[in-house]
This record gives sequence, structure tokens and C-alpha cells, in this order.
Amino acid sequence: MSPLNQFLLSHGGLVLFLAVFAEQSGLPFPAAPWLLLVDAFSLVFYAAMYVVLGFSFHRHLEQMVGFPGKLGVIALVLLPVAVGAYLGCAILKRSSKRPPNLSQHHSLNVIS
Repeated sequence: MSPLNQFLLSHGGLVLFLAVFAEQSGLPFPAAPWLLLVDAFSLVFYAAMYVVLGFSFHRHLEQMVGFPGKLGVIALVLLPVAVGAYLGCAILKRSSKRPPNLSQHHSLNVIS
């Protein structure tokens, strides 16, 4: 690995911050190529991560995909019921934590 690559791997965040800071400060230093470079590296990293995970767990993924086939029609009913129950619980929890609306209370009468 070249010294430049090693430097960018160990100090890439600082280099990106300084490039964007220099552009925002008004210096004639374009930050867009640096941002595109970081975006390309992150895309390659995430693609490689999914390939490695898929290669590592391909047997387990085949088993998980085949499991609903073993259940048959029960899976078609069970999955939407489970998702609906989860969403219903989440909505009820969120609505119970909502503060009361102050515009509905008319207990304060202002006499002018």
C-alpha cells in the first residue's frame, strides 16, 4: 500500500473535514471531488460488506428463504398478523406519549 493510501486510511476524516472547511471559508479549493471520492470508497466498502456477508451466510439465507415454503399458507397469514400487531403496539405507545393539545382547552377566559 502506498504511503498516500495509508495516510488517507488513517486520517481520511480529518482530510475531508479540512477540505470542506477550506471551501466553506472561501478558499479556492474544491471540496466536491473529495466528497465524491469518499462516496465512492463508502460504496465499495458497503458492496464488499454485503458480498462477504452473503458468502458467509449463504446456507443460512437459503434456509430462511425455504422456511416460509415449509409453512405454506400459514406463513401468508402469520406474517401480516405479526407485522400488524407490531405496528399497532408501536402506534398505541406513540399516541399515549403525546402531550395534550393546549388549543382544545378553553378553561382560560380572557376578559378585555
